[in-house]
Amino acid sequence: MILLHASALLLATWALARVAAWMKAPPLLGMIAGGVAVAALFPPAPEALDLHDLAPQLRLAVLALVLLRAGMGLSLADLRSAGPLGIRLGLLPVVGDALAVTAAAHLLLGWGLPTAAVLGCLVAAISPAIVIPGMLDLTERMTGRARRVPLALLTGAPLDNIVAVVGLGVALDLALAGETSWLGVLQALPLRIFGGMLLGLCLGGLWVGLCRLLPRLTASSGGLWLVAGSVVVLGRWLDLSFVLGILALGLLVRHRQQEQTEAARAGLAQSWTWAQYILFGCIGLAVEFGPQAPTPLAPVGVLGFTLLFATLVILGLGQLGRALGTGLATARSGLQPKERLAAALAYVPKATIQAAFGSLALDRGLAEGGEILAIAILAIAITAPLGVLSIHRGMEPLLRSAEKAPP
Repeated sequence: MILLHASALLLATWALARVAAWMKAPPLLGMIAGGVAVAALFPPAPEALDLHDLAPQLRLAVLALVLLRAGMGLSLADLRSAGPLGIRLGLLPVVGDALAVTAAAHLLLGWGLPTAAVLGCLVAAISPAIVIPGMLDLTERMTGRARRVPLALLTGAPLDNIVAVVGLGVALDLALAGETSWLGVLQALPLRIFGGMLLGLCLGGLWVGLCRLLPRLTASSGGLWLVAGSVVVLGRWLDLSFVLGILALGLLVRHRQQEQTEAARAGLAQSWTWAQYILFGCIGLAVEFGPQAPTPLAPVGVLGFTLLFATLVILGLGQLGRALGTGLATARSGLQPKERLAAALAYVPKATIQAAFGSLALDRGLAEGGEILAIAILAIAITAPLGVLSIHRGMEPLLRSAEKAPP
């Protein structure tokens, strides 16, 4: 039964991803739709083990790959070369977005601040799968000072994701603790954060040492992924932050083996080409059906309209907060007004992080996990197509006007 469901999931996600690409939409929307279709055709069977039971573990395994690539995608050399502008673009816009979404969710949905912050950190992250290729394309076709903005945004994109993911982990711990346990969680938070980082650094150090003894392992993306999975298992067992642990692992390996790990990074990227079908398909599997299902696919009614309207307002306020953060990041940077506007347009799309982490609150047992997953899916459906247009149709004309200016 599991083999049948898995085959149907892979086939559906692959086919609908091709359809989405043909329609000029982000393929991951088709992958999520494939998971939704399989969930409708093969509902959970309480009496037998099926793919629905294994989906949380599969999502966690692919999540380790996402975090590992994020950790290995940022280096100290990148931060130094980008300068203060790149770092500010990686920090201020995501903070502005997260604060605006948190406040909106608290006021509109009546959620507690920690739960609202879970949504804020989740929705705030931009999509590196859309932004980074778009910025690379612009840097290749631009000359002179017009390349400054895409280069700075390239550095800011992974930093944006790291800040959002770390904030998500902290907010989720506070939300799950409950108001009466906040003090205990805050007291234990430094241990969870630094303990998770230490765990990742220790396992990363062991991997680097093992690679020195067995040089062939340096190019082994599968072995590195297995180490990241070990961080997840040990982190959950020891109640440490495995998110920070995997990020620390990736940063250490990238720093200690920068030239030698290019093959491993390429292998991880290749693994992502097929692992994304599993991840986004399992996200679709988590969508519930029924009159009280708190998802966008629930039958149209008061709940559906209320959630959709609230999501539109929340996303709009989040983009406003992100635009204000971008304005602060680019202030006194020497950029022209059109270049500053182009920087704001670059960070519209949300997709990869929302799909990867959208079900995390649901998997961890947060009461509002279903609504958070629903809003994450709506955020992808709304902002991903708009983001593609804003990057390829909005940024380029603005940067072209700056291309003729002296560097």
